[in-house]
Amino acid sequence: MPCTCTPSSRRSAAVALLSAALLGGAIHAIGAEETAAREMSVAYSTMDVTLDPLHAYHTTEAQLFTALSEGLVSYHPDTLDPVPGVAHTWHVSEDGLRYRFLLRDNARFSDGTRVVAEDFRASWLRIINPGEQAEYSLLFDVIEGVADYRSGSNTDDEAVGIHVISPEELEVVLDRPAEHFLSTLAHHAFAPVYPIYRAQVGWDRQAPIIGNGPFHVTEWQDGDLLFERNPYYWAQSTVDLDRIRIRFIDDPAAINAGFMAGEIHWAKHFHWDEDAAAQLAPFFVANRLFGTRYFVVRSSDPPFDDARVRRALALLVPWENVRQPRAFPSSTLVPRLANYPVVEGIDAADEKVALRLLDQAGFPGGQGLPPIIIKTVGEPASDEDETETGSPTDPLTLIERAWETHLGVEVTIARVPRYQDYTA
Repeated sequence: MPCTCTPSSRRSAAVALLSAALLGGAIHAIGAEETAAREMSVAYSTMDVTLDPLHAYHTTEAQLFTALSEGLVSYHPDTLDPVPGVAHTWHVSEDGLRYRFLLRDNARFSDGTRVVAEDFRASWLRIINPGEQAEYSLLFDVIEGVADYRSGSNTDDEAVGIHVISPEELEVVLDRPAEHFLSTLAHHAFAPVYPIYRAQVGWDRQAPIIGNGPFHVTEWQDGDLLFERNPYYWAQSTVDLDRIRIRFIDDPAAINAGFMAGEIHWAKHFHWDEDAAAQLAPFFVANRLFGTRYFVVRSSDPPFDDARVRRALALLVPWENVRQPRAFPSSTLVPRLANYPVVEGIDAADEKVALRLLDQAGFPGGQGLPPIIIKTVGEPASDEDETETGSPTDPLTLIERAWETHLGVEVTIARVPRYQDYTA
């Protein structure tokens, strides 16, 4: 199944790609103003970001990566289907397990260094290193040998199905056919990291930052970022902007004012009331945002090692409130994948069954259950959490109140720093 792509289908204009990523956000405003220097000004609420794929997982960071880096494939700006990126073509074996990617000989980092197959292999091995605990390392598990390598049960990286055939040819062997694999490669976790960065710490939060995308970071002051064109980008003729200035602003009203004055061209966070709605309505666009939240129960110690207790707790959660109006049930796969097995999830609370399970487990009505701690990462009302903990619609608050109300058990919501090892 070789990829045959016309030059027009390979177009990956940086502005189009960045716009596609920005449109993936939940809500944003767009202005038509453009500065004479062809600079786009983007405003976000203040947040901590990293431009190292190792620990980048916010949607904001994913948007920034569309400017800084490019993987073997990129997202089509309209459909988000995979299109050639650093790899200008590829071939897939008939059994769907072996992928051969041919890299462009004019793919360059922003300092002129050529992007070669080893850049991908070394960057991927870095992110699946079990000692790094990279948030998106699990995306690589479809590749042969990665699951064992990530778990530490096998330390031989030669057993991992990522092979450099030549500087311009990379082979990837899967452990099973995966229809979604090419689309997954467009994710920023698969981007090549500049060689000297792979052994450094702290490079991801200060300028300059060398990338292989249509832009590179030239300034990073007071939390604000300046992206300038990568003069060595293979498709630089399709890049319409000279600069993208990212501004992190604490005051939503200031974002509104800057937007209406034409100083800000795109904003994700802003103040919204009756007056603001009248001003911003012509520029306001809302899009669905896909994301999945997992609640993992530590089941190594009693009483949570008992499946009846775990299921009882899940059956007490008011799922209709947790999921509405913006979420799908756990049994729904979004986006849908071909041949994915049917999964029967919990679609609604069932207090009667929950209490019966607890009674069978020796905790009638919840009596005897220890305090429950719900650990979550980040600060309240962060970029990825539209509701502040403690509000009536916050999922964690809904779960906390349900367990306290039905069981009389003490429940605590504990927030931990982003990079802290919170497994203990």
